[in-house]
Amino acid sequence: MNRNIDKDRLKRHMVEALFSAGSKSGVKVIAEGVETIEEYKTLRDMGIELMQGFLFAKPEPDPVQSVQLP
Repeated sequence: MNRNIDKDRLKRHMVEALFSAGSKSGVKVIAEGVETIEEYKTLRDMGIELMQGFLFAKPEPDPVQSVQLP
């Protein structure tokens, strides 16, 4: 849903509503799929602090190999 959120008013309104509901319920909201600096700035300005996406890091080929699972 975050793709092109900087250009799409309807997406911004939807994310604002989800963020508001989550905040009132004590739920942490994580924005996924953040790929551009413009998307990041828009989400940051909306108050969202937790984000992930290609802007921050690309997926590893096999991240499970580097993690010791119990």
